[in-house]
Amino acid sequence: MRSASLWSVLLSVVLSMSAFGEINIAILKTSSSNRAAETVSAIDSILDADSTIDLIVGPAENLGGDSNKARIIFGESSGGIVFDVADTFARSYDVYAALEAFAVLSEMHGTTIIPGTIWEVDSNLRCFEAVPIFGPDGEIERVRRKAHQNLTDPAIDSGIRLDTIHTRDGSPYTYLITISNEATDIPNVYGSSPVAADIWLALDRRWGGSLGTAITIVADGCPPNWSFVYAYSDSNQFAALIDSNWITPQTPLVYCDYDSDAGATIVGNLFERYHSADEWFVIPNYREYPNAVLLTLSPENPQPNLRIDVVATDTSGHPVEDLFVNYGPAGSVPVLAGWTDETGLYQTFFTEEESVYFLFSMDTMLVSPEETTIYISYDAPRCTLAVTITPDSTTSISATSLPENVRLSVEPNPFNSTCRIIAKGDINIRDMTGRMVRKFAMPEGNSILWDGSDNSGKALSSGIYFIEASGTSGRKRIKIILLR
Repeated sequence: MRSASLWSVLLSVVLSMSAFGEINIAILKTSSSNRAAETVSAIDSILDADSTIDLIVGPAENLGGDSNKARIIFGESSGGIVFDVADTFARSYDVYAALEAFAVLSEMHGTTIIPGTIWEVDSNLRCFEAVPIFGPDGEIERVRRKAHQNLTDPAIDSGIRLDTIHTRDGSPYTYLITISNEATDIPNVYGSSPVAADIWLALDRRWGGSLGTAITIVADGCPPNWSFVYAYSDSNQFAALIDSNWITPQTPLVYCDYDSDAGATIVGNLFERYHSADEWFVIPNYREYPNAVLLTLSPENPQPNLRIDVVATDTSGHPVEDLFVNYGPAGSVPVLAGWTDETGLYQTFFTEEESVYFLFSMDTMLVSPEETTIYISYDAPRCTLAVTITPDSTTSISATSLPENVRLSVEPNPFNSTCRIIAKGDINIRDMTGRMVRKFAMPEGNSILWDGSDNSGKALSSGIYFIEASGTSGRKRIKIILLR
């Protein structure tokens, strides 16, 4: 039987991304019959819990609509836009009180608040769905009215524009607000935009299909099942905004709805022609609150899906088909598997940062070394694991011509006082961020004790660390260790 031997494992980053100005957006989720009071309470509690929020957004019909018949009049005055109660309905007074509360909260915390839409009426009692934008000074900066069925009333909203927010670090970002299903209406009514928005805020209630379900499919799929994505979303709405330059394929969509699907993704995900099938994007740092979801994102720096390519070739550089790739999260029994194709390629995708443990085999024989652990991260979202398979012993390749075998083992693992690292090579110990915390030169006798301290002798905190052994040829082995 032929024996297979892995003599080169190369981890290379083919795409990297750098961090820059971020924006923190809280997406409200309301459900009670009196959403005006609930929205005030939710915003108050969110701002008390997190003082870094730049923007708070609520869904369409949050303060008025089919389920909440409050009506408000916004009027112009020398002091800016003011609001008045338009009728004697109790809910109109509730919404009026909520609007006053939003003004106080936005000024108190220096946060822009878009609480969701209300029903606005004019002097002729015509009704329009509108959303007030409270600036960080407590004033209503603008009222955004919805275009209806390819038309709008010039007396109410003669134009539309992008709004701008300055984050707490001073970064300016433009954003587009769409209300319910008007994403297609905006290009028809207002034409093209000279500048594309950095962020798209979709205040939803009646999307064509279920956008939330489509977002979930995109976030969970590896890659997404595009037929299901299209079944649950109206991709024409995306196409209309992209083709008319209101947004770009990379503009983050912040999706605001009542239910658990409230979240965000990237526009091009839901319209496949703007990205290749294996290139979709997700937004990390998604945190749940009782009445909201908090997103931290960089609009000009979308985080891509994470991918590891296993590329198998022989010593002549020809692709090797049917290398069996067995893998799973580090520290667990690997249950995921596949084979390299006729080009020698096997691709695996991830929706979050993860340490991945690999086993390789051919013809029922384990490839040596048997294990390889790779940490895939947003800083290195594309990694290539190059596996070179040697022919059988009848070839002229000798053992001396092969790169050195870098050994690495750690015992015990987990540990809470001291562990023994056995390695043939220099040792670097890194934390979860990739920062090197301890370094050892090639140990005498290939063994060294580590007491869990950093290079300065300070005890490190409990958590996961990566032990990396590197030889003179540049080969590396990586293991994960848990310090308790």
